[in-house]
Amino acid sequence: MQIIVASSNLFRRELSSYVLSEAGYTVHEANDSSALFRMINRIKPALVLLDTWLNGANELDIVRRIRQNSLIPILALMSGSAMTYKRNANPELGDDCIAWPYQAEELLIHVHTLLLRATQIRPNALGYGEMLHAKDDTTESELCSAHTEVG
Repeated sequence: MQIIVASSNLFRRELSSYVLSEAGYTVHEANDSSALFRMINRIKPALVLLDTWLNGANELDIVRRIRQNSLIPILALMSGSAMTYKRNANPELGDDCIAWPYQAEELLIHVHTLLLRATQIRPNALGYGEMLHAKDDTTESELCSAHTEVG
């Protein structure tokens, strides 16, 4: 499964990409909103990990633009102090959120849960604008086994 990690913060982007790739995901990195939108159109990811520190647009505008054309699950990565306020103030920031800094296992649980929820809600396809990107042949048990311990 392909995941886009979108962050202008190099450390957050590379660490998140490492954790996800070690767990068996194919990871693509975007360092600004323009790169994120190009990648979404090109690779049709199963999930976007969206850091609120992304140059080019604020996170709410990015989520709204993604939602215009797709139902890709979005996991918002926020600083711990901002997470509670922003999540309560505006639930449109994505499908789920995780506080930075996070434990590797916590990231993998959030990703797994969103992917599992996406396949249960939309069992036949993930929508991308006018086209439908067929769900790959990954089963629920394969999703569960894709998560390895990262230490």
